[in-house]
Amino acid sequence: DDEVGKDALGEALAEAVDLLPHQAILENFVHHNPWEKLQWMDFAKANQHVRDIMAYPSPGEKMMRLVNADPRSRTMAALVELSAVFLDRGVAKWEAPNRDQGFLFFFASLEHLGFAP
Repeated sequence: DDEVGKDALGEALAEAVDLLPHQAILENFVHHNPWEKLQWMDFAKANQHVRDIMAYPSPGEKMMRLVNADPRSRTMAALVELSAVFLDRGVAKWEAPNRDQGFLFFFASLEHLGFAP
């Protein structure tokens, strides 16, 4: 069951890579076709494929519809605080558990601790 979830996540990431731009830092800017991974498709089909994918609302859009408030500011504040603890060099309020196993593991290990104020 865990393997099925990993396979589904891998497939979703592989599909997202087709639509996400691959761009270096701005000083090394080179224009790329943002749909270059879809060049094997007919233009009209590629255009419809992108429209179909973009029709799904993001989690932030869904939350905005539910509570009529933009969740991004609270999300960013929480992410900044967690990142600061994870990247800390000894000055944070608390020590990051499982830091040696990477940020995603660290972040996931905090899930059972409950809601932040």
